[in-house]
Amino acid sequence: MLLSLPRPVAAAASACLLLAAAASASASILLAVSLEEMTARADRIVVGEVLSSEAFRSRGGMIRTLHRVRVDEELRGTTNREVLVETLGGHLGDISTHVAGEPSFSIGDEVVLFLQSRGGGVFRAIGATQGAMRIARRQGTRPMIVPSRAHSLLVRRGADGVVRKSASPLAEARDLGEFLDTVRAILKSRQNGAR
Repeated sequence: MLLSLPRPVAAAASACLLLAAAASASASILLAVSLEEMTARADRIVVGEVLSSEAFRSRGGMIRTLHRVRVDEELRGTTNREVLVETLGGHLGDISTHVAGEPSFSIGDEVVLFLQSRGGGVFRAIGATQGAMRIARRQGTRPMIVPSRAHSLLVRRGADGVVRKSASPLAEARDLGEFLDTVRAILKSRQNGAR
């Protein structure tokens, strides 16, 4: 027997099923952000290396981590040689919290970051893991930018109002130089369009 539900009820049931699947798989559901959208929204776009990470407890009691990143190349923003990037979760004493879909960094990670200011000189990655991409270097090959290892379901609402699975702004590994050239071209076209 086929069950027919009113459209709003069917949409709500679908959303609940997606949430249940994400929760059972230790994943998160994130609104997809395209490379063009991230570039447009970013206060800073940097290439750099994670130098340190320090967890702290926010006023609300949540564990957060501040990562100090050396800026090797600035595609957008100020010329500060370091940037502080805040993430949700971390390790504080004998307590660890992980927020699915949030970027996590290790000291020495080389990254490309699309950042929005939170004030006070602190930034967050746009679109959670979507705005924090790792650089992989292998001997004898060119550096590559690689997709996030986070387990997130990316979705986007279509013109018809239906929420559907969406692609990541970086669906597969790409040559770092070519990727940065793409970002520079987006920035240039936005500057030319603003005139």
